[in-house]
Amino acid sequence: MREVMDIFSAFKSLLAADQPVIVILMGIPILQELVAIEGQTQRRYAKLDLPPVTLAADGQNLRKVLQNYCARADLEPPTGDIVPRLIHASRMRFGLCVENIVNAIELALRVGDSRLEPLHFAESWATVSRQPRSKNPFIATEWSKIDIWDEGHAAKWRKAK
Repeated sequence: MREVMDIFSAFKSLLAADQPVIVILMGIPILQELVAIEGQTQRRYAKLDLPPVTLAADGQNLRKVLQNYCARADLEPPTGDIVPRLIHASRMRFGLCVENIVNAIELALRVGDSRLEPLHFAESWATVSRQPRSKNPFIATEWSKIDIWDEGHAAKWRKAK
């Protein structure tokens, strides 16, 4: 909670600057809730709530994003269908999908590979999530049954406090 309050304080200081800015909050539900408490802050923040990413609605576009990022990094895109696993591992959030793509590409480049592989996604996701292999959507056979909301989900976090 302290980290959230520190971020909120930093945002508020932006509003008080000589040249105030408008902050766009996206993908941080707890910060959006804090902003809603204070009237002045709420008026000065733009809040975007993107719908969950789904394979049916967004799979093709996400596949194109992945291919474009690979092309920019001079990597061959992964073979097979990584997109459903990517969506699941990213909690159906677009920003997390992009973050997972970038992390996997960075790993592939760091080790000198010419193709982005599912293993790059698995290793980079494991580093960030700190979950065991059995809970890694990029490795597990029954990946769609993995509860990816175990750690860090705002609603569960609030209930635990």
